[in-house]
Amino acid sequence: MRKFFISGLLLIFTLNLACGTNVSKVTPEVSSGEKLYRSKCRTCHTLIEPKKFKDEEWKTFVEKYGSRVHLSVEEKEKILKYLVENN
Repeated sequence: MRKFFISGLLLIFTLNLACGTNVSKVTPEVSSGEKLYRSKCRTCHTLIEPKKFKDEEWKTFVEKYGSRVHLSVEEKEKILKYLVENN
């Protein structure tokens, strides 16, 4: 009877550990370039998927339109890095 009781406690303990573990959702880290892209570029138009254009095209767009909205050189570099890495 005592072995049964101890086995039951071990089973409850094991189940409790398994059910009690906190398995958080894995959320990808959002880069500063993506944050800037989402906040700055969205002010004028809907966001364009990075895969839509090639590296050189993105470079041209970021330079041309980034200057229009007064992005700093650093902001333009971060946005361009995000777009190129994700196209």
